[in-house]
Amino acid sequence: MYLIFIDEAGHSGPDGRFFSVGGLIVHDCDALQMRREFRSVKESFGLAAGAEIKWRDLIRFRGPAAHLDPSALEHFLASASARFSRFTHVAVTTVDKEQLPGSLVNDAYLQALGVTLVLAQVEPLVRHDAYLVVVDHRTPNQDHRLRTALAKTLEWGRGSTELLFFQNSRDSVGLQLADMVVGAVHQRHDRGNDRYARAIASWFADRSPDSLRYPWVGWPPMPTRSERLEA
Repeated sequence: MYLIFIDEAGHSGPDGRFFSVGGLIVHDCDALQMRREFRSVKESFGLAAGAEIKWRDLIRFRGPAAHLDPSALEHFLASASARFSRFTHVAVTTVDKEQLPGSLVNDAYLQALGVTLVLAQVEPLVRHDAYLVVVDHRTPNQDHRLRTALAKTLEWGRGSTELLFFQNSRDSVGLQLADMVVGAVHQRHDRGNDRYARAIASWFADRSPDSLRYPWVGWPPMPTRSERLEA
C-alpha cells in the first residue's frame, strides 16, 4: 500500500492569487525509513529530532528553525530533497485563480480541483496498488470541507473517500514533508522567490514550463508491490 500525504498552501477563497496543493507519496514499507531519515536531516542542521517542522515557521525563521538563515534553509531543503527523492515522490499543483471564472473561486471548488489534480498524477504512479490519503487534522469545519472536496473527486473519477485518514501534523513526518514541499513551491508563485523551490527540484521528475496553468507537477515512475518484492 502507498501512503499519500496531502497538504495545501495559500487561500482556497478569493484572497490571494495562487492556491497550491501538494502530495508526498511513499510506500508503507518505506515509512519507517522516512521517519529515520528526517530525524537525521533535522539533527544535522541543529533541529531537535522530535521538533515539528512547519513551512510557515521555516520561511519566517522562527520556532525550531529560528537559528537558520535563508542560505541554511536552502541547504536544509536541498539535503532533504537528496535524501527523500530516493524513495519518496512528490506532486504539486498550483492554481492561478485569475484564470478561473469568479464563480469557481471558492473553498469547495478549489480544494476539489487541487486534490483532483494531485491524485491524477498519483494514480499512474501507484497503478493498481491500494493507497491511503493522509491529511492534516484541523478544525471540524476545515476537516468537513476537505472531506467534501475529496468526495467531489469521485464525481471527477479520482480518489476515494474510503481511503481518507486525518492525522495531526505534529505526529506525521509525511505531512511535515508535504507541507515543506508545497510551501516551497507556493513561495515561488506567490512571492516570486524560487530559491527554495529550486533547492528541492531533484524531488520532481518533470517540471512543467512556467507558462502552464498548473506548473511543477512531478510524476516519476514507481514500482508496483510485486516489482518491489521481486527486486
